[in-house]
This record gives sequence, C-alpha cells and structure tokens, in this order.
Amino acid sequence: MDIFINLMNTKGPIPGILSMRFVKGSDATLAFTRFPVTCILEVDGIPWTANQHMISLDDFLAAVLTAFKAAGIPFTLHWGKNAPWGFAGLTDTMYGSAKTDWINHRSALLSQKMADFFSNDFLHTTQLAEYVTDLPRELVALKNSVEG
Repeated sequence: MDIFINLMNTKGPIPGILSMRFVKGSDATLAFTRFPVTCILEVDGIPWTANQHMISLDDFLAAVLTAFKAAGIPFTLHWGKNAPWGFAGLTDTMYGSAKTDWINHRSALLSQKMADFFSNDFLHTTQLAEYVTDLPRELVALKNSVEG
C-alpha cells in the first residue's frame, strides 16, 4: 500500500479514486484472485491520457507493476480492468507455470485452426494465444479423445 500511495503522490496527480477490498481466493488456473485472500487495489475512474500536468493511466499502472516487481510483491491484475496488458512478461510474472498449464490445456482442447479462430488481440497481447503441439504426455490422450 505504501508503494502504491507513494507512486500516486510522486507520479500524480491522477484523476481517480483509490479503493481497496479483500476477496477470497480461487483455484482457477488464471484467477486474478489466486491468493488465499486477495487485496484488490483499484484506481476507479475513467481512462485518461497524459498531458503536461499528469501521467497517463497506462504509464502510472506500468510504474506500479515495475515497483511491485522490484519489491518482490506477487500480484495479479483484474482481467476486466484497464491495464497495460502488453507490459513485458506480465502474464508470466502473474501466473508463472499456471500460464503454461493454461496454454497447454487450450492447445489440447482446440485444434490449431480453432485456437486461431478463438484468438483475439487481447489474447495475443497477453501472450495467451500461443499454441503448442509438443504437449505434455498426460494431455496427448485428452487431445486425441477430443479430436477422435
């Protein structure tokens, strides 16, 4: 919280309201509430661009992500919120091997053609549209049963 507020004070002003809430965790592979109890920090307001008086929303959030990574603070982002989704290695930082598991399962359930069909700019930006053909052994049977 100190890092976040410090960034608001040093990078701001920002035209939004900081809110904080606590929610129960989820075991879903790419749940943004992946921790037993997740503290959600939100900057609520409309997206804004930079001008001579303030930083842009994306630049501010990128500064938050950089600071959290530097401090070793594990974090995730709410999938439905504005965020710098193209931040280098973001989904790897947030999910580690769970990202690989998700991509492997998606690749096992969908053919390459269907995976391409069900991809969009967001999946490409977050590097979740990747398709793998060299699946872990336990998923090869799943793929064969889906295609068979």
